[in-house]
Amino acid sequence: MPFYADNRPAVAAIAVETLTSVWLDSGARNCPLRILIPETVEAADTVDTILWIHGKGGASSDYSDLTERWASYGGYATVQPDMRDSPLVGLDPDGGDWEVRYAETKELASKVPSLLGTLGLFVGNFSVAGHSWGSRCADIANGQLVRCSLDLLVPSSLGGLCLSPAGEDNTTQVDPWSKQVRPMFYLTGDADGPEDVWRSRCEPFENTTAPTFLSVYVGGDHGHGYPFKKGRTNEPQQNHTDDMTLAWWDYLFHADEVAYSWLKEGKWAVNSPKKFVRYDVRNLPPTGLPPNKVEPPEIPDYQPPQGDVQSKREPAY
Repeated sequence: MPFYADNRPAVAAIAVETLTSVWLDSGARNCPLRILIPETVEAADTVDTILWIHGKGGASSDYSDLTERWASYGGYATVQPDMRDSPLVGLDPDGGDWEVRYAETKELASKVPSLLGTLGLFVGNFSVAGHSWGSRCADIANGQLVRCSLDLLVPSSLGGLCLSPAGEDNTTQVDPWSKQVRPMFYLTGDADGPEDVWRSRCEPFENTTAPTFLSVYVGGDHGHGYPFKKGRTNEPQQNHTDDMTLAWWDYLFHADEVAYSWLKEGKWAVNSPKKFVRYDVRNLPPTGLPPNKVEPPEIPDYQPPQGDVQSKREPAY
């Protein structure tokens, strides 16, 4: 059992899965969805919820082992859509419709309350999170600027979680993180992509002044210990991913002091057989956010992105 979860009582034994779909005007399509709810949640309850966006060519089901842990140990609900490039959808296997994908992410976020409402539940605190190309969606939803004329900011997201985050490329603007003020967590490994691609994955942390956390795992690949998206099963890294992400949700949603201490002081390294390439924390307030539902921080002077592109680098998804 992972170190952090081992010292944190489980909220529910299992997560209850609901398969459904929702119409998206932004993509002119019906979007398949998986919704995971802790079994302890009852009708009319308020539950903290994560909109989880998969990577390019992935599917909502790829991440069920990870999101089930968030439900069973943390008591968090997840809404997991199949994006346009999912094999279950097949509309954009090459990922060329990136602007539509980002617009769909924002529309999906707006529909989460009604989706949980059909299950008799209310959304508490809320976050957009994702892996690989999904991490770009999460970063944009929380204030990152890309070369696009649409307003892609998700007003209800308190902050984000990005597994294998994307750095600057030919879709981002100059200073793409200049408007980001929400707490963000970035997790990668030094084998996350060919050659030194992992270094570009550290750029969101390096270029934002928002409250942020970064961890780079030695030998960590694109799957973060799971076999999804070119990854391989790696139990130590998988435990690290489970622990880090669960602690982040406890901190972001509940200002949990134990989670904050565990993240801030590097307590997760105690149970790890390896050292870490890099571990950085910037501007994380010790009290986190209030334990009750709060409004996300306002982003000053935010405008729909229309600026110049900064990098000619191709996206690393």
